[in-house]
Amino acid sequence: IVDQSYIINVHQECKYLTLSSTAFELDSKAGYVKTSIASNTQWKASVKDRVNRLAVTPSSGNGNAYITIGVGENNTPDERTGVIQVEIPDVKTYLLNITQKGKYIRVDRSSIDFTSNGGTITLNVTTDGTYEVSRTGNWFGYTKSGDAITITAMNNTTGSERNGTITLKLTNLSEGSYELTIPVKQSATSSKQANNCKLNVKLEN
Repeated sequence: IVDQSYIINVHQECKYLTLSSTAFELDSKAGYVKTSIASNTQWKASVKDRVNRLAVTPSSGNGNAYITIGVGENNTPDERTGVIQVEIPDVKTYLLNITQKGKYIRVDRSSIDFTSNGGTITLNVTTDGTYEVSRTGNWFGYTKSGDAITITAMNNTTGSERNGTITLKLTNLSEGSYELTIPVKQSATSSKQANNCKLNVKLEN
C-alpha cells in the first residue's frame, strides 16, 4: 500500500453588500430617490434615528434589489439631513446620507437705483416657495406678476435723495422665517437740472 496525500481546496464565498450611491442632495420639494443594492445575502434597510420625514422601501430583501427613499417637503429655510442604514444583520452596516435644502428666495439685483427722472425697473425673482412683497417709502410703487416685480418711480422734484426698501418674505414656512430686503434709492435733481427747469419770464411794458 502506497501512502498518498491529497489537497482539497475549500472555498466559501463571504457575504457582501454594496450600494450604487452613498449620498443624495435634494431640493426642498417632497420626492423620492432610488439606489441599487448588490448583495448575495439577506439585508435590512431602515431610517436611522426614526426621522419621520424619511421613509425607505422595501425594508428588507435577499440579494440584488432597488430601494426607494421617500423625502417629505422641507417647509423651513434650513437645510436638514437624515441617514438611511442598510445592513447585513450582525455583520456590517452601510450608511446612505440624505441632504435636503431649505426654502429659498433669490433676486437678480442687490439694489434698485433710479435717476432723478424716475422710470421702471424689473426685479426678477427665483424661489421654490410662495412670498409676499412689502415696501418702505411711498415715493415709488410696484406690481407683482409671476416671478417678476416691476418697480416704478416718478420724477424726483424734492431736491433731496430718496430712499426706501422692498422686502420679499416667504409665507409657506412651517417654522422659522426668511426674508430678503433690497434697498431702493432715487438720486436728487442736480443743480444743473434744477437751473434748466427754471421758468424765465420777461415782462414788457
